[in-house]
Amino acid sequence: MTNAELLDLIAYQDWARERILPALEPLTTEEWQRPLGGSFASLHATVLHILGAQEIWGARLRGGQKGFPAAAELPDLAAMGSRWQAATAGLRDWVAAQPEGAAGRVIAYTRQDQAVETPVAAVMLQLSHHTAYHLGQVVHMLRQLGRTPADTGYISYQRQRAAAG
Repeated sequence: MTNAELLDLIAYQDWARERILPALEPLTTEEWQRPLGGSFASLHATVLHILGAQEIWGARLRGGQKGFPAAAELPDLAAMGSRWQAATAGLRDWVAAQPEGAAGRVIAYTRQDQAVETPVAAVMLQLSHHTAYHLGQVVHMLRQLGRTPADTGYISYQRQRAAAG
């Protein structure tokens, strides 16, 4: 996997975030926090999880450790959207600063008190798949609320990119 391909995976996450946030903006506080079922109880908790994973992996890529943010840190969509944007910008900046071949590099970190090593390519694929998986849950939750979700599929991102030239 090339650095350009790594950056494309991050660009997809940016694109998907920028499509889903407007679909979330009209929600009331009650809808944003309403238990709807799924991996995480509410839309707030699900989006917080997506953001937290990006922050955790970004810290690991830079040789650090970080935990998930507390719900109280990011109670509303505006705060969460800004921080989510910063998290993906941090990932993009990290890849852009790496020499070609970064995907093959192995990073070491601690997970649940265990030493772990993972290739950068696997980290970036995990992040992309993780984001897409949980955005699918966000789409489902929006439908449960009678809202119209945005299309956040990777193939839609690729088609839009190709059409834009």
